[in-house]
Amino acid sequence: FNAMKPRRDDKSPKQNNLAFQYAEVEPSVLGEYELSTRYSNSKNITITLNTNNNDYVDTLLLDTDSRIMEIDNGKTLHKGTRNVNGLHISEWWVKRRHLVPPEPYLKYEFNLKINESKDKKGQYLELTMRYDADVQKPDEILTEHEVVALWQNITSTLQYNPPGK
Repeated sequence: FNAMKPRRDDKSPKQNNLAFQYAEVEPSVLGEYELSTRYSNSKNITITLNTNNNDYVDTLLLDTDSRIMEIDNGKTLHKGTRNVNGLHISEWWVKRRHLVPPEPYLKYEFNLKINESKDKKGQYLELTMRYDADVQKPDEILTEHEVVALWQNITSTLQYNPPGK
């Protein structure tokens, strides 16, 4: 804890320090690390953000076998790259649907990676959004268009803030 330094929450961290609410720490004192944060709400939407300082990437997101991404009756809705606020991102959207009792389900999973590279030139950032529709309550299910719009609204807010700015 000695390496933690206070900072105002509305200020970016100095250099490449790791920031969290009201504090920052220089990554070199942490050794190897993985940071993850998760948000869930009452609409069965879960958003997870991950990064680490292990820059090794075995398989790039878009090179992943589709059988892994589409398990359990999955179908790819979108797979590709795009630019968001100057960031080159890779993303893969999957819909899983199984409407046969006793356990019908409808799930959406959106995966995104920024700065993903096999040449070890920096850490990547991974963002995942999952939506588990309650098929027992059809009036409360978000439409595919609504889920996609939510994802696009969330990802449109991504931006790079250079250290010290």
